[in-house]
Amino acid sequence: MATLLLDAGAEVNAHDEAHAGNTPLAEVAGRCGLEIAEVLVVNGADPTIPGWMQLSALDRSSGRKRSEGRRVFELLRNAANR
Repeated sequence: MATLLLDAGAEVNAHDEAHAGNTPLAEVAGRCGLEIAEVLVVNGADPTIPGWMQLSALDRSSGRKRSEGRRVFELLRNAANR
């Protein structure tokens, strides 16, 4: 679904700054699989944009403990360092 929306022109970093809204990546970073995180990052998602409570997608993924969650965090950390 994410690929379909992105192909149709959806803004990968869309968020409502006036209401401290999260980007799509920040919405899913704390629980998503690696595949969806990769789709968003490859399409230009910025893991450092602050949202609700000034937490970014990178922040939200940092506490993940399971293997796939750690890989999501590493992906976002690498994207943030680019």
